[in-house]
Amino acid sequence: MKKSIILSLALVAPAFAGEPVAPVTVVEPAPAPAPCWTVEVGPHYTLATRHLGAGAGDLDMGGIDITGLYNVDDKWAVTLRFSWAEGDAYRPDWYNTDQQEYFVKDVDGQAWSIMPGVRYTSPITEDLDWFVGANVGINNLELETAWESRDATGFGYSAETGLKYQVIDNLYIYGAVQVSGSTADPHGIRHQFGYGIRAGVGFEF
Repeated sequence: MKKSIILSLALVAPAFAGEPVAPVTVVEPAPAPAPCWTVEVGPHYTLATRHLGAGAGDLDMGGIDITGLYNVDDKWAVTLRFSWAEGDAYRPDWYNTDQQEYFVKDVDGQAWSIMPGVRYTSPITEDLDWFVGANVGINNLELETAWESRDATGFGYSAETGLKYQVIDNLYIYGAVQVSGSTADPHGIRHQFGYGIRAGVGFEF
């Protein structure tokens, strides 16, 4: 009986003697890599202060943007945007001195552009970010009346700032205000500069 008690104490004693215990290492899971590519799709509307010929004829245009982004890191991205739009305006045609008014003719417009650019994004909250971006590239504008149609290609540019909200993983919604301009000059347009809004959905992968 004594031998059994002594043997038990001999086995248990090291546990109370403060023998070192091997440390437990907790392995943190590696964070998921940030998506490298994003595609944004959505409508846009631009009020373009394009002066058509001899008088002011603002050309309002609405259309769609498709923007591809390559995310260099969590803040900077390289972008490529394709835009298409159409709209109309009333171009003052000639002035009637007797009636003291302009005769006008309807002008239909179509435009497309391909513009690479860059974007900077910064977080506001966990799901809400703000961003600024700029694009330069090629812009084509076609204006058509009942008598003729002309188009021209020139240098196009835009700058924007906006917000994006992460709805679920790999999907967000965005809205932005932008200014844009073009050197394309069909029908003797003297000046092209516009401001507008963009909105849509972004898919990350």
